[in-house]
Amino acid sequence: MVVELDGNQNNVMKQSLSLDPSYYILCFKWAGRTDNLATSGMSVYWNNKKIFEVTASDNKVHEQVLPI
Repeated sequence: MVVELDGNQNNVMKQSLSLDPSYYILCFKWAGRTDNLATSGMSVYWNNKKIFEVTASDNKVHEQVLPI
């Protein structure tokens, strides 16, 4: 799945999952938009707690692997 969120507005992609308490790994890829690097940022939340912050400095695709 690829999602592009508008850098001129606050946008959200949200997914709710029903999981057993355990250890999880959240993996995703992201990239800054070439002409809008200054506004190509995002926050990642897990259970309403911020676990990762993206501040783009280039337009390359980056892969994140976050242990939860």
